[in-house]
Amino acid sequence: MNTQRLEHINPLTLTVDTNVRTAAELGTEFVASIKEHGVLQPVTAHEKDGSLHVLMGQRRTLAAVEAGRDTIPVYVVASPEETDRVATQVVENDQRQELTHADRAEAFHQLSLLGMTPTKIAKRTGAHKETVSQALTAKANAAANVSLGQGLTIEQAAKIAEFDGHEQIIAKLTEIALEEPGEFPHAAQRHLDQLAEDAAVEAVKVELTANGKTVVESAEVGHEGTAKYVTSLNRPDGEPATEDDATAYFVRVLYNGNIEAVAVVQKWKAAGFTDRWGNSGSGSRSGPMSEEQKAERKELISRNKDMDSAIIVRHEWITTLLARKTAPKGYLHFVAKTMSSHSYELGRSSQDMAATFAGIKAEGFSPVSTHTAKVAARSEFSILALCFAAYEKTLDRNAWRNPSKATREYFAQLIAWGYTPSEVEKLITEETTAE
Repeated sequence: MNTQRLEHINPLTLTVDTNVRTAAELGTEFVASIKEHGVLQPVTAHEKDGSLHVLMGQRRTLAAVEAGRDTIPVYVVASPEETDRVATQVVENDQRQELTHADRAEAFHQLSLLGMTPTKIAKRTGAHKETVSQALTAKANAAANVSLGQGLTIEQAAKIAEFDGHEQIIAKLTEIALEEPGEFPHAAQRHLDQLAEDAAVEAVKVELTANGKTVVESAEVGHEGTAKYVTSLNRPDGEPATEDDATAYFVRVLYNGNIEAVAVVQKWKAAGFTDRWGNSGSGSRSGPMSEEQKAERKELISRNKDMDSAIIVRHEWITTLLARKTAPKGYLHFVAKTMSSHSYELGRSSQDMAATFAGIKAEGFSPVSTHTAKVAARSEFSILALCFAAYEKTLDRNAWRNPSKATREYFAQLIAWGYTPSEVEKLITEETTAE
């Protein structure tokens, strides 16, 4: 783009085309400065259809009009290609006043409509390719596009797109994103996991129904219900009931997350069956659980599921951390402490997990070893990845219950580096604070 000439032009005669910035946000101080001092840095415009169209300097032009300036300096240049115009505006606007996430997503969307790939958009605007891809995902989804206008980040909006059709979840996540953004990744993952579980349960129910089986819901099973597991019953002749005696199936999610179809007998008393253990309840030798026991079990199951979701979010955060250009502050001390104080955990480190964290593509039994033998660059990230994998290998859904000293110190370091723990992970960090 070569400058042709510099002119002083009445801002009222300039045409401000559609800009990547959806809101100019002039501000009273900015307008006052333009009114007193004028436009100090020339606006850039090009000739089109017999008039001058602003390429760069939308805010300066509009502020000059509002301030009543008679003329402003304008560089008149050759007309650019549309992709150059939009891409240049992204860079120029970001340098002056950072674009909103909605503005940035709209700009990337415009460029994609003009035929640019995410890779080319990223290279032309200086954005990360992942950010561009997320923006295009958000713009392609109605709910996610709306969330951008509500103030969500591009990353958050792209996640919203995964809940298409689930309006209540979207509303809840939007509220969390605006009020407690640090909780958003955990809440989103927990909802995704719950939807996946619900879908898996429903798939089993559909399969049972397709095979001519009757499916009962939880309200029909147990102490208050009329159906009972065959494993808890004896036949009218006194022999233990088997699946052949089943009249229906109950689909349940086990403690470990697996899904199981359990054979039950409906209206078992009327059919002459008796409780194998001598109880009127679900088959437990110790009788029905108290309300307090039910609440405790419900909380235990909920927290374990929360921890499963948190593990996914935490691993994604670690991967992002290790993709940075520089290692986090104090990483050598973290590595030294891991090697000296937690050698047991380090000895159990998973090279496959570490390779995933560090983005290492090497294959084989020891991918990190293979990689570091060939590549000397970014060795600090390989070391960090091995340390992270060492701790993560020892963590599971029960880590919140009785966290070890190593686990507490590990989470304290993650938080110091910017990780936002979920509610269940805070149970681990609270123990750290208590000490």
